[in-house]
Amino acid sequence: MLRQCYLRHCDHMYKALLIWKNAVVFHKQVLHRLKLRLIDEHKRRLRIAYMRWKESTDRKIHTDLLKVTEDHMNENQNLINEL
Repeated sequence: MLRQCYLRHCDHMYKALLIWKNAVVFHKQVLHRLKLRLIDEHKRRLRIAYMRWKESTDRKIHTDLLKVTEDHMNENQNLINEL
């Protein structure tokens, strides 16, 4: 009788620990997936910010080159008019 009560108690403890273990494993998997998603989101935002910066820098360089080209064209036109 006492042995049966002890075994039943051990079975309950084992089931409780098994449930706890499964919950911990599930929680660990969820946190890992969440961590990966956050890393991907951070990479995506960094990529977007970099592309915006690159586009604005390229646009600035392009406008500077257009201005220089226009100045050269005006100088050439002035030289042609003088000749």
